[in-house]
Amino acid sequence: MTGPRLFCRFQPDRKFSPAIHEIPPEGFCLDVFWVVRRRDAPNQVLLGQIEPREVWQEVGGIMPSRLAEVAEGWMLPSSHLVYGESPDAAARRVASEQLGLSLEFPTIERVVSETYRPSYYPHGGDHWDLQFIYGTRADPETIRPPSGLWRRLEFRSRSDLDGRPIVRSHGDILDYVGVR
Repeated sequence: MTGPRLFCRFQPDRKFSPAIHEIPPEGFCLDVFWVVRRRDAPNQVLLGQIEPREVWQEVGGIMPSRLAEVAEGWMLPSSHLVYGESPDAAARRVASEQLGLSLEFPTIERVVSETYRPSYYPHGGDHWDLQFIYGTRADPETIRPPSGLWRRLEFRSRSDLDGRPIVRSHGDILDYVGVR
């Protein structure tokens, strides 16, 4: 160890030490992702292409400046956590708002922590994500998303994506839970 450890105690008051008194230079996000496997074909997962509308700022925390970029690829049902929201509550919210599912006791598959240098600011500092990954199995007819939220929402295998990319970090999420 080269110096004192900075434990993840975020506290603006400097009298509380050791603590981190500022957020990481390029931000810190808490995210929830759903990996919904098709019940009769577990190699297929639910992926969608969003309608690039402002509602995604409220439903998923997607910044308006990123809507067009995100809309070009496939993504998992997901969202940033709302301030003060527990990961389980966020998982229930995403299942309800984005998929029309009511899941009282969501099952967490994995928690992942990663830091990286954002491509939009390559000379800046690191961004930190803490990602809560939930999973379930479903039949296609049980998915009832609100109209106008998704252009497409389908069970797809990773080899059948119509040449569109999986949006940033969503491919990593699939890797973390073994979806190849």
